[in-house]
Amino acid sequence: MALTNEDLQAIAGLIQPVRDDIHTLKKDQDKMRTDLENKIEQTEQNLRAEFKTRIAQTEQTLRSEIQLSEQNLRDEFSSQIVQSEQNLRNEFSSQIVQSEQNLRNEFSSQIAQSEQNLKNEFSFQITQSEQNLKNEFSSQIAQSEQNLRNEFSSQIAQSEQNLRNEFTTQITQSEQTIKTELKTQITQSEQKLRDEFKLQIQQSEKKLKKTIRSSENLILEEVSRVHHFLENHITDKTRHTA
Repeated sequence: MALTNEDLQAIAGLIQPVRDDIHTLKKDQDKMRTDLENKIEQTEQNLRAEFKTRIAQTEQTLRSEIQLSEQNLRDEFSSQIVQSEQNLRNEFSSQIVQSEQNLRNEFSSQIAQSEQNLKNEFSFQITQSEQNLKNEFSSQIAQSEQNLRNEFSSQIAQSEQNLRNEFTTQITQSEQTIKTELKTQITQSEQKLRDEFKLQIQQSEKKLKKTIRSSENLILEEVSRVHHFLENHITDKTRHTA
């Protein structure tokens, strides 16, 4: 038996809410997906900006600490080298002065004694000998003083150069170690973020799939109810005209 216009209108009226519900569910699903993608993108951008800021601050702090340590080491060893040089100069200056004084005292007494003994006999020879001794010992003392200065100046310069090379090597190794550690930490942080985002995306997909399945089940139940209603309407002959 053919359906009348009223039957068709009734069926259309029953199906239209289902279509509206399906259309609304699709819109809600698209909106949820867009919102979720926007939130994930925003979270990723915020985390990247935060990690960049933290890395820049850490790098700046480490550079400042390295510069401060380097300056402190330079100041410390510079003062130590200056103090050591001053001590050596004072020590050897006093030794040279003392040695010169001792020699003068010793040879002065000897010369005075010899002069006193020889004045009466050899006045000219004593005067000549005194002059020769003064010239000889003056040149020897000056040469000794110059040799000591040259020797200790070269030793101090060599010691200073060795200290600079040693601390430059240590600072370079420290910077290399810090850079390696920072790279390792950054790599680990990026990998951790990737894993976390992957897990969040998987969980979101599972929730969306679950929501979609629930919506599909509701739609199928509604369609089944409509079909059941139509079948009952068709088989109920009391509702149709002969």
